[in-house]
Amino acid sequence: MPKLDSFRVSEYLLLRRWRPALWFFLITLLTYIQVLNFGFSPLDDNILFLDNLAWFQNPSNFVYIFSDHIGGFYRPVLFLSFMVDGILGAGSPFSFHLSNLMLHFLSAILFFYFLIALNFPKNISFYSTLIFIVHPINVQAVSWIPGRNDILLSIFIISSFIAFIKYSKSYSLFHLFAHVFMYSMALLSKENAIILPVLCLLYVAIFSKNGIKNKYWLPMVIWITISVAWFAYRSSLVGEFAQMDFSNVPGSVFLFIKAMIINTGKIIFPFQQSILSTMADTATKSYFALVAVLCLFLFWNWKKNFRMILFGVSWILLFMIIPTAWSSIDTLGEFYEHRLYLPLVGMIIMTFSIFSSFKIATKFNRFIPIVFITIFFVLLIKTSNRSNLFRDNISFAETIIRESPDHYRSDKIMGIVLSERGNHENSIQYFNNALENNPSDEEIYYNRGLAYYYTQKYSLAIDDFNKAIAIKMDYYDAYNNRGIAHGNLGNYESALSDFNIVLENRPDSFTTLNNIGLNYFKLGKHDFAEKYFSQSIYVNPNFAFAYNNRGHLSLRFENYEDALKDFVFALTLDSLYSSPHIGKALVYYYTNDSTNLQIVMAELLKMNPDFTLESYLFEN
Repeated sequence: MPKLDSFRVSEYLLLRRWRPALWFFLITLLTYIQVLNFGFSPLDDNILFLDNLAWFQNPSNFVYIFSDHIGGFYRPVLFLSFMVDGILGAGSPFSFHLSNLMLHFLSAILFFYFLIALNFPKNISFYSTLIFIVHPINVQAVSWIPGRNDILLSIFIISSFIAFIKYSKSYSLFHLFAHVFMYSMALLSKENAIILPVLCLLYVAIFSKNGIKNKYWLPMVIWITISVAWFAYRSSLVGEFAQMDFSNVPGSVFLFIKAMIINTGKIIFPFQQSILSTMADTATKSYFALVAVLCLFLFWNWKKNFRMILFGVSWILLFMIIPTAWSSIDTLGEFYEHRLYLPLVGMIIMTFSIFSSFKIATKFNRFIPIVFITIFFVLLIKTSNRSNLFRDNISFAETIIRESPDHYRSDKIMGIVLSERGNHENSIQYFNNALENNPSDEEIYYNRGLAYYYTQKYSLAIDDFNKAIAIKMDYYDAYNNRGIAHGNLGNYESALSDFNIVLENRPDSFTTLNNIGLNYFKLGKHDFAEKYFSQSIYVNPNFAFAYNNRGHLSLRFENYEDALKDFVFALTLDSLYSSPHIGKALVYYYTNDSTNLQIVMAELLKMNPDFTLESYLFEN
């Protein structure tokens, strides 16, 4: 019986036709399948899509994604993907996480073909891609929904580069068009894409025997035209440098160099990671030593496969420059790890270029698969375990408190998470900690004000809303909630003053219209109350609270028929809302309809076994 060639067997199982894609899909699923059960995170999800989820679920807003910024970002491809998820998944986190997972899989396939286009052997390209899929530095990009922007950026950058490589060999206008189109999509995904033309020219300079010839004038003209047009249009929509700090340029330069070294070290040895990474909470010595060893290694081996190593190093540095420089002058000083998703491509190119140039003695060849498999599974387990830190809000918040204890945003996010869970007393302490490190953040005062409000400390809540408004004069949510707190203290005129400020700037705020109606109700100005309740319903016909409040107003004037209509409609919108049930009970009580009264009381007792109509009438 003939002996089987192990290489041919492995090639058949792993590399023939569609098999690489199947393996990439299975490994992606094995590494990240748990993320499909994750929820939304407390970091940027609200700003980017959750607060406007209904807007994203309206397909007619498609055009506005390309014509305006969202949350201070002009990244229409990213926001278009959120729109698709919001519509197809009915707003559930599952569809968002599924998209991240599938985009990572697509990115891996493209990386595989990119390596082949760079003339890497197919088996080396396959194993390199496996490392890319399971590398822990990619956890934040895949497990955190907003991290998707770097996956999208990578998909379009790699696709564009593959097309450019083909153009550099054939000068085909089709390949040039494909390259330019993908470059445009990359620009519309994230700003770092502006680096691509520079890297393309470097590729030609490094690998072409004849250097940059006349054939490249056409792509250069197109690059300049598209880049300038994109930059001008984006600048007209997004105000730059709003959170930039140029007061200490030498310090920012030092921070930039330090961050470049640390980020490089994290890609090589990703075992001191952080969700909300700052330089203050990062152990720098080990990364500096690691990068120093890498530099020495490159110095002694630079002649081996020099061109490809130089290309890999150029890729790493160029795609790290913009996000690292941005973070170095950003007042937040956060160096997110999802921004290393694309630089990892260059690191893998450089690393496999170095090791593929080594001549290993035949007797050691059998150990290579063992070493690779060990590294692969260590990275896979590390990545899978770390991704679980993103599973829910509390796990996310606890992780950033543990990994970035000196950063005020860690305390701020933990405070918000606890407050959303109803743990307002404990949230106040985290807000206090955050304010000690950053007393000029209006959002912390606002959220602490909400925590005070929910613990019925209305005066303290008003003090915090005042401080938030003093920092940000157009903080209309703070005006609105200050008005609610004033109303609870009986300061109805002050409440109306705040609500009117909100209404002047947000004339379609149905909640504010309802709040104005409530305060007029309490002031005994019932005509005004009815007017504002009705306006609230006109703006939002599905707002149960306004129907309920108008129903109670009608009940006050013994207009039982209209009151009952409003209570019934409020319950069709929210069947668990107790106040319309009570309103119905009162209507039946006052009209001596004992049969229907018994039915409604049965519903109320299911909701609150201690409820009695007599005690309610006594208290109200």
